Amino acid sequence: MKECNRPYGAADVSANIKNVVSKSATQKVLATLAERGTITQKVYGKTCYYVANQSECEDMSLIQLDALEARCNMVNDRIKDVATQQKILNAGEPSPQSRVESRIPQPNPRYILANVELARIRSTPDDTQLGKDIASMQAEIDQLEAALTPLRAGSALLSDEEVRELDREWLHWRSEWMARKKVFSVAWSTATESLSASESPGLAEELGQFEA
Repeated sequence: MKECNRPYGAADVSANIKNVVSKSATQKVLATLAERGTITQKVYGKTCYYVANQSECEDMSLIQLDALEARCNMVNDRIKDVATQQKILNAGEPSPQSRVESRIPQPNPRYILANVELARIRSTPDDTQLGKDIASMQAEIDQLEAALTPLRAGSALLSDEEVRELDREWLHWRSEWMARKKVFSVAWSTATESLSASESPGLAEELGQFEA
């Protein structure tokens, strides 16, 4: 701990001594040393870390600090070089999956293109089907043109007789509606005569009816 001069947890210390002492026992030992002032305890949340007593550590001169920093930079550069070499090796070496895929026979590109072309040809209508489609579209066009001709000419869409027939139909069904409305009004008044004026609309709304 003094040599590295960095924080350690109980699990770190136990692992460094090959778990000869259990983590719980190591925790107790470190706590005891911290109480005696031999080491310093720092608590972060629920985790305790221990570091060597800084007052007992040897002061390093500027020259020693510069040398240590240079050594750290050299180690970092070495790590970067090794990582780069590893990437190069990984790129050149096929993965296990690529080895397996390389053993599977791959379809011929010409075969794939031929299947695509065959599917396109099959989806294209032949001359007989094209003739039927053209005839059907022409019939629809003629029907729409016939409907537009009187509108373009400005002629009436309905004759006078047709208009009179519509008026008669409207009067007939209006009379039917008024008669049914009258029957409903009588039936509704009978059914709701025991209700107050405020309860009747509520019942009509509940039943999905409109009071006449």
